[in-house]
Amino acid sequence: MEGVIHLSFKAKIQSYWELTKPDITFLILISTFLGYFLGVQFIGGNIFGNPMILLHLLIGSILSSSGVAILNEYIERDQDARMNRTRTRPLPSGRISPKSALIFGIVASVMGVLELALLVNLYSGILSFFTITFYLFVYTPMKQKTPWNTLVGSIPGALPPVGGWLAATGDISSHALAVFGILFFWQIPHFFSIAWLYRTDYKKAGFKMFMSDTNDQFRSNILMVGFCVLTLVFSLLLFPPPIVSMTLIWISATIIMGLLYVFAALKMAFKHSIKNARRLLFVSIIYIPVILIILVTGNLV
Repeated sequence: MEGVIHLSFKAKIQSYWELTKPDITFLILISTFLGYFLGVQFIGGNIFGNPMILLHLLIGSILSSSGVAILNEYIERDQDARMNRTRTRPLPSGRISPKSALIFGIVASVMGVLELALLVNLYSGILSFFTITFYLFVYTPMKQKTPWNTLVGSIPGALPPVGGWLAATGDISSHALAVFGILFFWQIPHFFSIAWLYRTDYKKAGFKMFMSDTNDQFRSNILMVGFCVLTLVFSLLLFPPPIVSMTLIWISATIIMGLLYVFAALKMAFKHSIKNARRLLFVSIIYIPVILIILVTGNLV
């Protein structure tokens, strides 16, 4: 890893911004809002009936997500330096010092947990604390020990909408678990496609991934297709009222998206290629936004 380099104030701010992984934070924000939206619908409330709770939920989620992203990059800075895909990140490139990143990450994480615990509700704060600690101290070390890390890492990745639901209702129902299931199962084929595309990088960094091991392709293929099927199943579990008052159009749209995901996984399973991996990645990226639109519009019509 390179030494710390001198940057202009603007470049330094941009580097700190990059360190928070704003694209991932935005997705977490959207899924948190979805959980809050569905929770409000479940209790028969108004999405903007308590704007301060929603505001503090979003602020706390931004801080928590940014904090855990920064701390993860701090822990994996040496591995990131070995990978072509990540070697230009702020820490391995020397644009930000490890000490500064560590302090920034801890402060953001603590502020996020406190924001949620004190200004939303205690359950949301506890869930945020669990997500951060599980991601950093369970999932992150597992990446160098077992390919099952992808499944373990999907747990904290699927918790943001549960946090949104808790903020709205103060409780967890089977519908909240269905939302958790969608994101949990969806992530695995998504990350399998990335793992295959960057399998050389992952090997250089010492990360163990299912799709990067040529001796374990059969199990990887079964998991990839199976979790696509489960993603569709859990998406359909949200349809019974009072969560979503869907018509045949919305149900059909969900089934079509699910089948596209399964088809893309099957193509990748039968032939591992850049084209098929990129197809699976593309379908996975559009799947969640489309399902979100279906869920939200289904509640508004």
